[in-house]
Formats: sequence, C-alpha cells, structure tokens
Amino acid sequence: MAKSDKDTAAMIRQRGGAEDLPRLAEQERPGPVQPKATIRLHTFIGHQLFFGRQDTRPGGGREQCFTLFASNLNSLWTCAMADDPYADARLIQVEEQIDRVKVQLKELMALMDELLTSMEDAGIRAEAQSSVRPVDVPIGFRAVHAAVAVQLLGMTDRVILKALAARHFGLVTAQDWQRILSQTVTPMRHLFELSRFRASGAARDDFAANNARARAALEKLGQLPADILQGLRRPKLGPNPSRSLVFAGDDASAGDSDDSMLAQSLKALNQKWVGSVGPSARETVATPIRVKESEAAPEARETEAVKPTKRAGAGGE
Repeated sequence: MAKSDKDTAAMIRQRGGAEDLPRLAEQERPGPVQPKATIRLHTFIGHQLFFGRQDTRPGGGREQCFTLFASNLNSLWTCAMADDPYADARLIQVEEQIDRVKVQLKELMALMDELLTSMEDAGIRAEAQSSVRPVDVPIGFRAVHAAVAVQLLGMTDRVILKALAARHFGLVTAQDWQRILSQTVTPMRHLFELSRFRASGAARDDFAANNARARAALEKLGQLPADILQGLRRPKLGPNPSRSLVFAGDDASAGDSDDSMLAQSLKALNQKWVGSVGPSARETVATPIRVKESEAAPEARETEAVKPTKRAGAGGE
C-alpha cells in the first residue's frame, strides 16, 4: 500500500471508520472557487467608466458605471436563478449589447493601430502607449456578464489611450475625437443602463399556470417573446435556474447554436475522443449524468453570498 493510501486509511480509522466515509467526504470538500484579478486603467475616461461620477443636478445620484452595473447584475442573476423569464430577457439584451460593443471596439482598435503605424513612413515609431501613473483596480464578480463587461471596459480604455496618442501627433481632429468618444463611451453606458431591472415576482411555473402572479407581471412589465417565456431561449452566459450540474455529450446540446471558436473546439475534441473509445464508453458519453443540488460540487453553489428564494425580490431599481 502506498504511503498516501496508508495516511488516508489511518485518517478514516481515526475519525470513526469506513461507515463515516459519506460524512467525511462532505466535510473535506474544497471551498468555492472565487477567481480574482486586477484591471489596469490608463485613462481618466476609463476610470470614470469604472467608478462613475456624481450627477451634479438636484436630486441626481451617481451616473451609470461599471460598479453599479456589477451590483445590479447580482439582483438580476438572483431573479434568473428563480426562473424569472423577464430576468432572462434582460440578460439576453445585455449579451446582445455586449456583442455589438465588442465588434465596434475591435474595429476602432484596428483603426487606431493603423493610424499610429502610418507614422512609420516618416520614420516615427509610436512607443507603447501608457499612463505615467496607471491605476490597478482589483476585480471579482458573481455574474459572468460583469466579467465580460469589464473586459470591454479594458478594451475601451486601450482604444482611448491609442486615440489620445494619435491626437497628440495630429492624426485625430477634434471632430474625430468626439466621434471616437461617442462610439466607445456611449455604447458602454448603454450596456450599463441595461442592468436596471424590476423583478416580475413570477416564475415560469406561474405563467404556465396563468395564476395571479403571472397576470400581475404581464400587466406590470408587458408581454414577452414566446420562446423566452417557455424557456426555449435563454442567455448563453446566464445561471441555470435548476441549479444542477448536467454533463452530457453532443446529443444533450443538439439545439445549441453556439458557434464560438471555443465551442467548436470543444465539440471537435469530444468527437475525437468518442471516436477513439469502444461502444460501451460511447454509450456512457451519450448518457447525461445528473447531480442533485445536495451532491453538486461547491462551484455550482458559488453564489452562496446571495441565496435566492423561490420568489425573487426587487431588482436593480
């Protein structure tokens, strides 16, 4: 017996015997995974997008910014986990705006790089653009959409930084500068505004039963597209309302329309692996393995800081 096996056996005997294995397994589980990172901001505009600024108008609060966006998303995710179809509809809008902003920022980044590279014809090479005093901000989120949005904020900061360098060399006029701001800052603020949300107080089961909660939600928030209401279309990055883990092969995701590079690579790897194993293993791969909430890994319950009930409370407003 290996030394590690002897140590494990000794630990079991010390703590009460093999019959206590289920209890010991529960006690020895690792804690939730909480990824942490920092974002480096080089521009004042990027800093304002992250932290916002106080509205000086009478009765004005703090304008929409990333910190408020991430905070509002916590409530929005709680509602989505309670199977509120209106929360799913709003998260789909957030994802659509994220896709639009990402495309626009990539195009602007390429344009700024092209402008700065054009100076090489004059023997001028632009050095790496950076602030003399950048700010490193620690970041960590509950909602995946906030993690994606902060990447867009970092891209916005880089585009503005390159645009400032191009403006310094006379490659960007005052009118061009205003256009750049309207195509970077404005779409980001529109994204942040989408996190404002009013919970419907109803779940999909209520709409299926057409009960009082469902009728009140329809009267308050209006009609939803049928595919969202029925759960046929959900946000790609949203939480799983059943809060269960499902591991399945391609058969379980036949309706998945995700055509991202990562999704295609994972599918290709899965097909390659299934093709290399025997028939019995292929049957195992094709059979979903469902894990109950009480048996799920801690990562599936990472959001324990906010414990949703069957009926979610008010959203971001």
